[in-house]
Amino acid sequence: MANDVSPLSVSLQLWIPMTALFAFLLLGERITVPAVLGMLIAFFGIAWMVLDSHAFMDLPAIMIGVGASVAWALTTVIARRTRAVSPMKMQGLLSMTAFVFLLLGSMTFETGQVAAMQEAPPLAWGAVAFGALISTVIATGLAFWLVQRREAGRVTPYLLLTPVVSILIGWGFMGDVLTVQILTGAALTLLGVTIVALAERGLRAGVAPGAKVRL
Repeated sequence: MANDVSPLSVSLQLWIPMTALFAFLLLGERITVPAVLGMLIAFFGIAWMVLDSHAFMDLPAIMIGVGASVAWALTTVIARRTRAVSPMKMQGLLSMTAFVFLLLGSMTFETGQVAAMQEAPPLAWGAVAFGALISTVIATGLAFWLVQRREAGRVTPYLLLTPVVSILIGWGFMGDVLTVQILTGAALTLLGVTIVALAERGLRAGVAPGAKVRL
């Protein structure tokens, strides 16, 4: 759906400020003024990036990425309240649910799935295996394990390397077009996400930067 990987990978990082927002709304956790400011900067960065004529062609994919960020943020908040469920069990339940919906979606909107699987090269099957085992089971399971034992705001900053690596891979190996506006929007988004992550980390450490916001 997306022509370029870079804008989509940046939009997926909105799950970090969305996690802080949902933790405030659903769990009653405190939120600081810098965190709110970071959220606004992050959302403005996405909007500015999408206004680029080249990135605008990927708008449907970017909006799906934003929706996925919302879903992932809600999942992270739920994981914080379900310490009795092991990370692997939670990942298994999520995978089973996702399998059902993806199967229904494929049967509804796609054709020729069997032929595509038969003709898929080893690289494609390797990518599927990596995504299923390394990225989904191991990495996501470890992420759930961490957020069950540490505040989400202390875990999420380390995930900020994801869009940087994705942008470099997209530009270096997949021919992504990186205009000044796309890079500026990406930088603003990551800046906002970083502000949120650091503000949440400082708050959990007992050094809350700025006044507390209680809506």
